[in-house]
Amino acid sequence: MKKTKDIKKILAKITAFRVLNYRSIKDSGLISLPTNDRIFVLAGQNESGKTSVLSALNDFELDEHNVDTKPFGMSTGSQDIECTYEVVEPTLFIEALEKRVAGEKKVNLDGGVKIFSEKLKVKQIMLTRKYDIKTGGSSLVLDDSSLQAITGAIKKESIASEDGTQVKTPIIEITSDEISDAVWRTL
Repeated sequence: MKKTKDIKKILAKITAFRVLNYRSIKDSGLISLPTNDRIFVLAGQNESGKTSVLSALNDFELDEHNVDTKPFGMSTGSQDIECTYEVVEPTLFIEALEKRVAGEKKVNLDGGVKIFSEKLKVKQIMLTRKYDIKTGGSSLVLDDSSLQAITGAIKKESIASEDGTQVKTPIIEITSDEISDAVWRTL
């Protein structure tokens, strides 16, 4: 019997990032990654921040934060790691996001139930992980256009109100933090 590998499809790829207030990096500026090949070179003199950039991206990906990464002398504000993604497989991405949200919200998708409208199209996503320097707290923020597209695409159901009129309400209640987390985990 021949074994086949289960190859995961790439749903999205990182196209740009920005690092703010991380170790010696005050603001990296928006750094765009090449789209036509898979080669990216991070070059610079010693102590110029190359390792800090890689550490910041690692912290973003793993949702880990080391208090030693805050810039010297900074006691308030936030460290921001912003990543922009191009959704390569929009249909598969939405399906995967729907399954993740359904699992977290305990929605049964059997029988063709859908959480999101077929109108939902997401081509680019920007997520920012913010670490509050004073409290050490972490938050994940999805860009407004993606957040509005996703929340606006949640299907609605008609429910009779007390006065007998039909009211359309979303089939699930989900916060922007929950959506941001679900998108990050799907990516």
